[in-house]
Amino acid sequence: MPLIHLKKFISSSFKFAVAFGLVYLLLLVVLCEVKLSGKPLVFRACQGLVWKGGYTYDRFKEFDPNHVYDILVFGSSRANRGINPKNFDAFGYRAYNLSTDDQTPINTEVLVREYVKPHYCRLVIIDLYDKVFAQPDLESTSDLIQNVSEHTAALRMAYKSKDVRSLNSFCVRMLLRNKAPLYEAETDLYKGFRGLKKDSVSFKSNHTPYKSILRNIESLNRTLSYLKSINMPVLLVSQPMIFYKRMANHQLFLKDIESVIKQNNVRFYNFTNDASVLSIDDYADECHLSIIGANKYSEFLLKEVIAKNIKPRNSLLPLVNN
Repeated sequence: MPLIHLKKFISSSFKFAVAFGLVYLLLLVVLCEVKLSGKPLVFRACQGLVWKGGYTYDRFKEFDPNHVYDILVFGSSRANRGINPKNFDAFGYRAYNLSTDDQTPINTEVLVREYVKPHYCRLVIIDLYDKVFAQPDLESTSDLIQNVSEHTAALRMAYKSKDVRSLNSFCVRMLLRNKAPLYEAETDLYKGFRGLKKDSVSFKSNHTPYKSILRNIESLNRTLSYLKSINMPVLLVSQPMIFYKRMANHQLFLKDIESVIKQNNVRFYNFTNDASVLSIDDYADECHLSIIGANKYSEFLLKEVIAKNIKPRNSLLPLVNN
């Protein structure tokens, strides 16, 4: 292709890209301003969007990234309903639960890099659940893009997703950034923890086969490598699953993450098949603990895991190395 034709092609492509971008933004602006049943029309017109508000919004709104915490917790809804910082308070630990519904390792990676800071945190706990390692991240990513407190975290989340619909989510976030949340959480959180009553969710069976998604495994590896690079201790945990056992899935999952755990030399406390910690009465459904079960599990973690790795701040003893 002659040079003059190449220059014309590049110029035309650039003009087209600019024009397309302007039309795209103008369309989103209109869709965000026009409302149907009190909600911006954009949520009906674009697939994959999540409303601003709810538990994720409250969780990050109440979190102070400049506050010094002993422990930050990450993971899926299993963790945000199963690890209660109020129990940590009683043992002298300042904790906050940054777990969110269906939080995938890709989401965790972004959140850890954004909110875990040296000298502002002493220990990170990540709950590992095979289900979220085997599912796509669009729904959880869209939720976080709309509701995390920092624009930088939302932008990184959109980039990491590699799904063009995440770009829609980020643009809508920015266009609605000064608008009030579209809905409120039904109950209050306590430092990110959402307690469940025994009868709040019905029991059901789900035997979806486990199929690993490589990018989730890679994200876990990058997260652990990053924490190691900033000398931040991290513990991996997996809570007991008494009612909802998926042994074949879990074994495949363990095989997938084995090399990552060894490579990063981190401790993994796998209580998945431990029936001595909780009973069937401690569950609100097949995956989530009731508030009674969460309190019991949190105290178990404090006594059997946390206390063996980090002491309360008032004693400031070094981390245990054995």
